[in-house]
Amino acid sequence: MGRQKMKKRIKILLWVIGIIAVIFLPDANLYYQRYKLKADKLPEVYKSYTTLASIKDDTYEVLRIEGGFYNPLIPLNDSTIMISIGYSDETDDGSRNEINIWYKINLKGQITDSLRYAYNDRKKNHIYNTFKNHIIDSGDSTYNTWILNNDTTNRKLKNFDIDSNSLDFLLFQVEDREIEYEPSAYDVDRGTSLIKRKFVKKDEWVGHTFWDSRSFSFGSGNGSGRIGWYGTSFFDLEMPKKVLHFTLPVEIEYPDEGVRDRFSYNIYKPKNGSYLLLNDIQNTRYYIIRPKVNSK
Repeated sequence: MGRQKMKKRIKILLWVIGIIAVIFLPDANLYYQRYKLKADKLPEVYKSYTTLASIKDDTYEVLRIEGGFYNPLIPLNDSTIMISIGYSDETDDGSRNEINIWYKINLKGQITDSLRYAYNDRKKNHIYNTFKNHIIDSGDSTYNTWILNNDTTNRKLKNFDIDSNSLDFLLFQVEDREIEYEPSAYDVDRGTSLIKRKFVKKDEWVGHTFWDSRSFSFGSGNGSGRIGWYGTSFFDLEMPKKVLHFTLPVEIEYPDEGVRDRFSYNIYKPKNGSYLLLNDIQNTRYYIIRPKVNSK
């Protein structure tokens, strides 16, 4: 009788172990990776790194300019470039507020002048383009010479000396000049950029449990979906007077641990200038890293 009870208990125990194994074994790698992350500590030297927009430094400061629509950066002369951005916001009535802004940037990375137009698309149509150092509004048939002399007076387009009288032609015109970038940061690990990756920290395991309902849908699940890690990359940025440090999110592939950056900076370094401009085309955003006004 004792042996039968013992066999019954062993049988129950084996069933329990089997059930536990069925539940947990498919996610063994998930639990292992989560355990490893808890033990993965950030080296002390990188704890002072912060995001690019949050850099605090005695010598340099960072100006972030949000874009919306991508436009090329134009050199106006040896000391000034122009940034033009545009974006729109939907209003409560379904119309859109359209914003167009132009900035002039000097060799210190300071904004020397700006021009801003805002309008509602249901009230009036404007189509702004940069053409031969003039701002053309082909929707309103006007132009101004602000780029040349800071004059914002809008004049009728019929008085503008152009080779073609077709407004449709102007819609597709782009300025025939564009700044020349430094080697880009599309692949910072090749060592050709002013930006250098110093360290990668895994922060979160990507991939849900095998028993998630998505696991039983075609093309998803812990076994068939994308897995890896979300993490943080720690970068050094070489400036004329010192090296700055910043962080960016990164995706880390499994199992080879290759990194996939979420940015694509083009780097502009003006001749005889003291700032850097990072053009994040993918996210339509600019970062100007410039000397502080009172820095020595």
